[in-house]
Amino acid sequence: GGCRGELVADLGPLIPVQGVTSFRCPRCPDTPWLWQELCKLGLFSDEDRATLEAQILAQDGARGSYRQCPRCQHLVQRLDPGTLCTPCLPCSQRAGALYCFCWGCRTEWRDPSSHADSRCPLQAALHDAPKIHAPSSSVHSCPSLRACPRCHALLNHTTQGCPRVVCPECRCCFCYRCLGLSGGHLRSCPIADPQLVCGSGDAVTPTSRGSPGVPGIMGLILGL
Repeated sequence: GGCRGELVADLGPLIPVQGVTSFRCPRCPDTPWLWQELCKLGLFSDEDRATLEAQILAQDGARGSYRQCPRCQHLVQRLDPGTLCTPCLPCSQRAGALYCFCWGCRTEWRDPSSHADSRCPLQAALHDAPKIHAPSSSVHSCPSLRACPRCHALLNHTTQGCPRVVCPECRCCFCYRCLGLSGGHLRSCPIADPQLVCGSGDAVTPTSRGSPGVPGIMGLILGL
């Protein structure tokens, strides 16, 4: 009762003003509350929850601790940084059985062997990459990390030159903005969202949306 009242009073102003990505009751600050536990208390309307989740994701470092559940699309705060298996409390309650997804590739967790290869840490690295802030650059607001559409090497753009780049690993030429493979790409190309490493194959595609062994960046690329 008391903790719930304190959280209702203090949570709203905390997020946008102080950049909070973890939550503690003023009466018992030694015990942090998970975001999904707060939501279970019914503190927010659907509209308020969506607004707060957007504000959380906008904070520096938040994407290392939060993922959107692939089933309900609500934020889930990570329970254990040592495992990729991530339970979603709301989905589990609705289904009447534990529902988990992979923290790295955001697909339903079926068995550990399906999430043991390099695709999961690659996905985590792509998802958590901050956006490029260089207003005069052709890649302004693009993710700071891209995967080559052909060989999946992780690449950074130097922010100099045009968005059309060549992968130093496989020589694949693609647009850093839209990820298209053909020529003629300019700063007017739409910016593709962070890429999704498909769990059923090797393709890397854009998606509208801590894992062990995050791959190293293979190249720093200059626009052509």
